[in-house]
Amino acid sequence: MTETPENQKPEDLNYQAGQFFRYRIPNSKPDDRGENRFFTNSAAPFENKIQISTRIENEKPSTFKKDLSNLNPGDTIEAVGPKGDFILNPNSKFVLIAGGIGITPFHSSLLQLAHEGEALGGILIYANRNSDIVFENELKKL
Repeated sequence: MTETPENQKPEDLNYQAGQFFRYRIPNSKPDDRGENRFFTNSAAPFENKIQISTRIENEKPSTFKKDLSNLNPGDTIEAVGPKGDFILNPNSKFVLIAGGIGITPFHSSLLQLAHEGEALGGILIYANRNSDIVFENELKKL
């Protein structure tokens, strides 16, 4: 993938809502989970950007999430993708069930369908352990 400013996607990168990327942040002493993580791009394709949405536990974050939270604007990390076929067909009926940060593939998919003027032919069931709801305002509008 080519480098771009901030979170703007490279022009030659095409993805569909719901797809994910593998990210790697080198670390000389990674924890047991290693240097790689998989994140759905929580931005919809029409937004023309790459967006990682995750929760970072304050008490004991993984080395990857520590490294992620310590990145500065202009820093780069390795990304491979897009991958996956968890893609909503605009003509199908669906029931989406998500918990917490697991909302990210649905967020990008629902935003894209709405942007394209497609009827949202389904139901979203979303649970969260507290009142800190990811994408709350956008989901209410949808």
